[in-house]
Amino acid sequence: MSNRFPSGGLLVDVHGQSDEPSTIFRGTRAGLTVKSLIARHGVAAVQGEQSITGLLETKGYRVMPSMASRSLREDSRFAGGYTVFTYGSHRPGGIDAIQLEFGRAYRGMSSLADDLADALLIFMNRYILSSK
Repeated sequence: MSNRFPSGGLLVDVHGQSDEPSTIFRGTRAGLTVKSLIARHGVAAVQGEQSITGLLETKGYRVMPSMASRSLREDSRFAGGYTVFTYGSHRPGGIDAIQLEFGRAYRGMSSLADDLADALLIFMNRYILSSK
């Protein structure tokens, strides 16, 4: 963690994709861009029930990789681009960074914004704010 964010922080890079309309992809370069988060809380913070994508999966969204996956490996098309790679916690002074790619079918759902906000709030309270 950096001196600037001693309790950690989270950058969420939000995108849309049309390749798989009913899927949300997580991109962290297989955990690289959330290196500090994993060091503090383990893989469950990225892929468990209380992770952002885990909470969305619990609400019925299809996410990749799913909570059932035993690997942090992500779909190479959406594995984390410039923003998360440039600012992620694997870099000196970086913060944990996650890319979310929302499928076209989900982007049209009125419940998506509320569901994502709920997931972020639960995640932040469990993994970021509780680290103070």
